[in-house]
Amino acid sequence: MKSRVSIFVPFVVAALAACDAGQATTPAQTAIAAADSVTPQPDTARAGATAGATRITRASSPGRTTCRAITAWLMDPAPEGRNVRIGPSIDTRQIGVLPPPLDADQLPDWGRSLPVQFDVIGSENGWLRIRGAHYDDSLAGQPVPQVFAGEGWISGRGVQVNLQTQTAYAEPSHDAPVLIDARPDTHLDGWPQRGIAGCQDQWVLVDWADPPTPFEGQRQATWREQAIVSSARFTLRGWAAGVCDIMETTCDGVDGSAPATAFRD
Repeated sequence: MKSRVSIFVPFVVAALAACDAGQATTPAQTAIAAADSVTPQPDTARAGATAGATRITRASSPGRTTCRAITAWLMDPAPEGRNVRIGPSIDTRQIGVLPPPLDADQLPDWGRSLPVQFDVIGSENGWLRIRGAHYDDSLAGQPVPQVFAGEGWISGRGVQVNLQTQTAYAEPSHDAPVLIDARPDTHLDGWPQRGIAGCQDQWVLVDWADPPTPFEGQRQATWREQAIVSSARFTLRGWAAGVCDIMETTCDGVDGSAPATAFRD
């Protein structure tokens, strides 16, 4: 059951450079800056023996994957839109284009920008296999433009999902080490997303920008060093569950967090 108790507004992260309007995400770009040497968030009480946990690796996509029709939105405001290709490479044929979000001033009943949404059914090396793209006319309250709705591949940068979880993992499993921990006071659904680097089953591999500052009295989220894939353009990456398939509210009974009290090695 879906409950209308809050409003999910995806965050648009500025400067989404080269999102396959002219070039695409390569395996090297997907890794971003995988060898960065940086210091993890200094909360040793929660992080435990982070420095000694050498067996913990960065979250990465295991190659070509399939997933269960995860709903996502293209938040990239670039006016040229996003190329849809026949395969997960800029070298493959372009078969369509997804337009940018509709401006809020075009949608007086909705009152804010409206992005194209689609189902993600697979991934490979930072590319997402999608189908069923459309503007949600039930939210717009008026007729909306038709868009390319066929199956194809797009770069995952600037793509966002609605998450209901407090934790992200090194692998798409609750048995994997926790890389990012927002418990007990905050949730990852409030963090700005840079993009989706992959998916597997009902899990998504998410790139986050700087987490928001917690409210007074709330505890700051913590993360392991292995969650940081870029320090120059600060980016955290982890596998997350708890995807909610609607934009304007929350989904009852959806929680991607596993019961735990601290980082697990």
